[in-house]
Amino acid sequence: MKTLMNVVGNWCTEYGPIFRINILSCELVFLNSPEYVQKLYGSKDLNYGPKAFPYNILKRYVGDGILMSTGDKWKSRRKVLTKHMFSFKTLQSYMKMLNLEGDTLISGFDTVIGQSSLPINKIVEKSVLNVVTQITLGKNATDYATQDETNFTFAEMINGGKEIISKKVIEPWYQIPQIWRFHPMSKFENDAVNWISKYTMKSLLEDDNGSGLGIKNDLLADGVPLDGILEEVMTLIVAGYETTSQSLQYFLFLLALNPHHQELCRKEVDSVFENETLCDSNGHLEYGAISKLKYLEMCLNETFRMLPTAFITMRSIEAPIELDKDLKLPAGTQVVVFTPGIHRNPKYFPNPEEFMPERFSPEEVQNRNTFSFLPFSAGPRNCIGYKLATMELLSFTARIIRHYVIETSDRLEDVVFLPAVTLTPEKPINFVIKRRDVDSL
Repeated sequence: MKTLMNVVGNWCTEYGPIFRINILSCELVFLNSPEYVQKLYGSKDLNYGPKAFPYNILKRYVGDGILMSTGDKWKSRRKVLTKHMFSFKTLQSYMKMLNLEGDTLISGFDTVIGQSSLPINKIVEKSVLNVVTQITLGKNATDYATQDETNFTFAEMINGGKEIISKKVIEPWYQIPQIWRFHPMSKFENDAVNWISKYTMKSLLEDDNGSGLGIKNDLLADGVPLDGILEEVMTLIVAGYETTSQSLQYFLFLLALNPHHQELCRKEVDSVFENETLCDSNGHLEYGAISKLKYLEMCLNETFRMLPTAFITMRSIEAPIELDKDLKLPAGTQVVVFTPGIHRNPKYFPNPEEFMPERFSPEEVQNRNTFSFLPFSAGPRNCIGYKLATMELLSFTARIIRHYVIETSDRLEDVVFLPAVTLTPEKPINFVIKRRDVDSL
């Protein structure tokens, strides 16, 4: 498992824009060029939308929500969720909550100032999970920690579920229930799935808490039944929590490794925080401030390119697709897109091992195929929450580098990244947090 990322990356380099491999009795076709990915992911044909077989493991956790559903159900749910959760007006309404959670994040960082190199994953995970549960359920994930039915926190149960899903993908015999029931983690999985579903549904049945957040009433009004809302809430929590918390850590890690770029970002951030039209007296950013963080966003996109958390996507096509003259994939083909294979191809990104945010200047982006950059997939079935994730990452990172200088004792070449559902470091990344004297600026 430790070498799998490198092995697949080498296949992409050696075999080019399209290649086929056989794993046990399964044949997989890898698309490794933006042009071919565009033909599939850019298509509006619903026959090209179904997820490949490994995604079936997720159904126990997320049901048949927007990630797993197909056809008219997917189309309808996507439209409803976009309208109520990810429209321009709704994104604006999240800014107050992001600022308050940013205060919590800063308080967490204050507890580790001056300590020797250490992980920050628990601090980051807490705030990111609170964001996604507030948006979906109108309450913090930490509110669940007081329940006495389990010794695990909400975050620990989701993280444990990720470990189980990864094991079932890498060791597919565990997908057979008669075998899995003898594994030590099978009881944890049962308890975690049942507990999370129980308390998520309990939250949906409770009266509105007055926070103005939570999607139940809007989705009910648009005809989504309560069990369907549960599917979407679980999908958004599972998909939006771990990917965002890992991305924030990777972003801070690459800024720590590249102090020159961190300082350029900090100067931009300081100018925004010192602008009274973009930031209030409490140090809270206005929604319009996010669009002013242009260099910070370029650095974030370069982080997505080098360390894409969602490193692989797969489809099971239900109709033939013509990728090129004399190149057609038949119905039933299991298609794989290994994102690093494209992100690290020097044809699209010269000197791919270097951290170069200027790759994402407007001029550079305009001259590159849109499907060469796939941190949130692309096309009609791209990540529905990509704008919110970007907004959250920029808001949190701006607050962090406004208050702290971020350093690390780790080296990128020494970090082992595992294909554990998402791109995951084998061990938590270590940071050194140094406070800035913001009041003297």
